[in-house]
Amino acid sequence: MILGKTNEITDYLNSILRDSTKKTFERLNFSTYFMDKIDPLRDFEKTQYPKAVGVICFRSLGYTMGHVYVDKDNNILEFFVYNRNVADYIPTSKDLEKELNSRYAGKNFNELKESSVNLTE
Repeated sequence: MILGKTNEITDYLNSILRDSTKKTFERLNFSTYFMDKIDPLRDFEKTQYPKAVGVICFRSLGYTMGHVYVDKDNNILEFFVYNRNVADYIPTSKDLEKELNSRYAGKNFNELKESSVNLTE
């Protein structure tokens, strides 16, 4: 069973986690991942993001960290990082959100380079 999808975005987030905590990935024994399904938009999101067809949540350290809006072709429209004060990530949620949008907005989610991390049971 697949537990989640990993790609170059999760590799980037894992690198921040490693740098922030000064721990190696192996010692953390945890990987950031995207949920394996696209969730439907809520009513207010349909108005705010008319080109979006759904959201894909991403998780790290045992909690949902944020989500990304995608269009019908799985192009990334915008990231939203939840405002959680987690000591394991140095950037603020807004700084991380800006960085993710600057790096990945406009790219096709399905065409991003796959991660070497394989999340299966």
